[in-house]
Amino acid sequence: MLTQISVKMPDRPGMLAEFTKMLNDNNIIIVSITVSQIPGLVLFIVNKPDDMKRVLDENKYDYSMKEVIAVLLPDNPTSSELIEKVAQVLGDHNINIDFLYSTFIKKGPVLIIHVSDNDKAGEILKTNGIYLYEK
Repeated sequence: MLTQISVKMPDRPGMLAEFTKMLNDNNIIIVSITVSQIPGLVLFIVNKPDDMKRVLDENKYDYSMKEVIAVLLPDNPTSSELIEKVAQVLGDHNINIDFLYSTFIKKGPVLIIHVSDNDKAGEILKTNGIYLYEK
């Protein structure tokens, strides 16, 4: 499991640069970043989520943290077949996907997934031969 941190920040030019500088200044490495279509919402996976929480609290940012599952994707055309398998396995076990997106982490491409029961979903995926990213 990984920790995703969703941060609400002012939707203005230069804000993301200012924010990422603050993270860099605190030795927090961005592992994954997704700028949402919802104005001002940015999703992060970082190397030190507890340090990021402290920095966000100190700078009075509105944020939330969620545990997410990271499924390792092959770096080839079969990745869409694996996404289909993940969706099918979870659906067959009556687990609804709240949201998902793909990104790249040092071990390769991954599919980030949040469901209502991450522990159960993670075990079901592993049982079905789906490799999860482990820190």
